[in-house]
Amino acid sequence: MSNEDILKCIWESCDKNKWQQDPKLRPAQTVHQQTGLAVESVLKNSLYRQSLDNVTVVMIGFQNFKRQVFGKSKNSEREE
Repeated sequence: MSNEDILKCIWESCDKNKWQQDPKLRPAQTVHQQTGLAVESVLKNSLYRQSLDNVTVVMIGFQNFKRQVFGKSKNSEREE
């Protein structure tokens, strides 16, 4: 998989979470859960493409990733 393919998998998993209007029905309630879903998406896509390499995914979700996926939180001023 190329870097662009990996990024596409990650953002598509985030978009699926945002699509659900009711936050209680979203698959990911926290940035940790969303990161896990994104990593799972990358792993599944690499297996689907029958990658012959060892596949390891490490994803670091910085504060801006959290804001992009979940919007501003009440504590956003303190977190900066």
